[in-house]
Amino acid sequence: MEDLDHKHCRYERKFLASGMTVHEAEMIVKLHPAFFSGVYNQRYINNIYFDTHDHKSYHDSVDGVSKRVKVRIRWYGELFNYIEKPVLEIKEKNGLLGYKRSFTLSSFSMDKDINKQSIINVIKESNIPGSVKFEIANMAPILMNQYIRRYFLSSDGRYRITIDTNMVFYDMLTVHRLAQRKTGELNIIVELKYNYVNDRFVDNITSHFPFRVTKSSKYVTAFGYIVMGL
Repeated sequence: MEDLDHKHCRYERKFLASGMTVHEAEMIVKLHPAFFSGVYNQRYINNIYFDTHDHKSYHDSVDGVSKRVKVRIRWYGELFNYIEKPVLEIKEKNGLLGYKRSFTLSSFSMDKDINKQSIINVIKESNIPGSVKFEIANMAPILMNQYIRRYFLSSDGRYRITIDTNMVFYDMLTVHRLAQRKTGELNIIVELKYNYVNDRFVDNITSHFPFRVTKSSKYVTAFGYIVMGL
C-alpha cells in the first residue's frame, strides 16, 4: 500500500460511549458548542467483511499496524433482501487517516442460505476493473454485520459525527448457515469524521467529549466474538 494523498483523505476518530444510552449519547452531541444537528434519517447499515486466509486485516488492526486495508461489501436497509445497489469498498488507512475506493457491484439476493462462494461470484461477475478483482483475489468473506447509524453535522459543516448502535453479527465461516450473534448493550460507537485540513482545530471538538477513545473496529469486535470466541 502506497502513502495516502492527504488531499483526498479524511480523519476518523472513534469513541466508545460506555455506560450510557443512545439517547444520552445523542444529547451530548446535540449540546456540543459546535452545534451539531441531525442530518439524514437514521438507517440500517449492512457489511460483509473480507479477509485473507491468515486473517491479515484482523491482525493488522489488533497489532496497531499503521498502514492497513479493509475490504467490505456495503448496502443499506434490510439485511436479508434483494440487494439492488451493493458497493464494494476498499478502505486504506494510515493511522487515523483513511481513503476509500468504491465500486458498484451486480445485484444479488441475500438470504440465510447464502455462502462464501456465492458472494465471491458476485464480485467475479460484476463490471468492475480487473485490477480490483486481482487485488482482492486472495480474500474471502469472513463475517457480516448490521447496525443502526445516526448522523450529525456541525454548524460550520466541517465535522460529522455518527452514532452506531444495535450491532448484530453473522458468521460466514459456516457454509450452509449464518450463526447470529449480538453485542447486546456492549457498544455505542461514536465516530468523528472530518477532512485532513480541519485536523488542527479538532481539539475544539474532542475536548468536550466524555466518551472513551477506542481503536477497535466493528470488524475486530465481530471477529473476536465469532471467530475467536472472545
